[in-house]
Amino acid sequence: MRRPLPPLASEVRQLRALLPPEALDPPSEARELPIRVLCRFRGQSDGEEYRGGQSAWELERSCGIVLPSEATSRVQGPLPEFAFDRVFGPEAAQDEVYDAVDPIVREVLSGLNGCVMCYGQTSAGKTYTMEGGEGELRGLIPRALETVFGAGGQDIHVR
Repeated sequence: MRRPLPPLASEVRQLRALLPPEALDPPSEARELPIRVLCRFRGQSDGEEYRGGQSAWELERSCGIVLPSEATSRVQGPLPEFAFDRVFGPEAAQDEVYDAVDPIVREVLSGLNGCVMCYGQTSAGKTYTMEGGEGELRGLIPRALETVFGAGGQDIHVR
């Protein structure tokens, strides 16, 4: 005897049934790296700028490398560089960040597992990145919900 699907699995199956066939096949590049690590840096706050704060890291966006700034190296001594799949600087818009995680949302709609996780220090910008604000400042969560519900043919805008 077949067990009934849990409610969420049933809803995902219903959403998948509404998708056009090409949406169910994730792009091949999405399957190549099961884990991708993206890094977003916020700009300095007004208080940090007022106190003369300096950037602690230099971002090499084209190759995903983060290096300690000269000021940081003077204070801390030699520090390692870090490599990420993608680096977003303070000027990155919310839609630019979402474009990098949109393939994960679409893979979930096609039946694959996916997770978008935000991690960082207090005041690092996690809530802003995930939830955002109004309009173009919407974060990853409202944009992902728009993608999911939009896949079902509904025209919605999540605030």
